[in-house]
Amino acid sequence: MSLFLTMDITAGEAKVMKLTKLDLPCEENVWNPTAFTVIDGWLYYVSDREIRMRNLSTGEDKPLEIKGSAGFLVAPLSSVNGRLNVRFCSSYDDIWYLGELEFDATNRQVARFIREQSFED
Repeated sequence: MSLFLTMDITAGEAKVMKLTKLDLPCEENVWNPTAFTVIDGWLYYVSDREIRMRNLSTGEDKPLEIKGSAGFLVAPLSSVNGRLNVRFCSSYDDIWYLGELEFDATNRQVARFIREQSFED
């Protein structure tokens, strides 16, 4: 899978970003590869219904640990103001939720839910 973004720098301000090419492993376990976001040099995407993070400089790839998320199946994600927003389903009650994640201040590989809202499909 390759991802492409666009970058237009005018007077030192990035208006649109361009990632010329990024190759990620793309097997059947990559769920909805069009749902990704980039925050502070890390690409966040969903694979095997978990959020993974890839360092765009080094290529390092690892899972994002979400505190208090046991039993949740993660679906597409987005980013607003440096926070990840995810849609997820509780395996206990089969109810879908929208959640906002906040990163741990000392460990970027750990996040926790700070807000969530349930909804019915």
